[in-house]
Amino acid sequence: MGIQTFIQKIKKSSNRHPKSQRASFVVGFQKKTIAKIFISYSKDEKFAKQIQKKLRENNIYAWYDEDIPKDNKNYHEMIDTQIENLDILLLILDKHSMESHYVTYEWAFAWGKGKEIILLKKEECEMHERLSAWNFIDFRNRCKWKELINAIKLIRNK
Repeated sequence: MGIQTFIQKIKKSSNRHPKSQRASFVVGFQKKTIAKIFISYSKDEKFAKQIQKKLRENNIYAWYDEDIPKDNKNYHEMIDTQIENLDILLLILDKHSMESHYVTYEWAFAWGKGKEIILLKKEECEMHERLSAWNFIDFRNRCKWKELINAIKLIRNK
């Protein structure tokens, strides 16, 4: 299945459930935040939490799935709701995320919804062909927090 077909299926599936029937999961953020970020990752929750902490220190609301039990029957609807309500999807690039069907779904869903996507390369990995032409912030040798925060600010000030 090509990426365009995949995105079309995502768009159709997100319209199946009226918002009133979707899982209610309130996005909590401060009113003075610069942006609202969804962190898409696989396996390395410690790194996701580190990013969340650093972004929140800079008035950027950052969210990842730590608050949703994986066995929750509404897990995917809650993820969809978060992506729809946030400004930017921050995609952590490593071998685990590039092999994860869930992560592929998250970035493809965000792309299909017209959300901005920032790629953060944590380690060398083979990227999906749709992502390989995009620029990324290189965190392989050291964390470039200032570059990440500036990229978020730039997107929000468009």
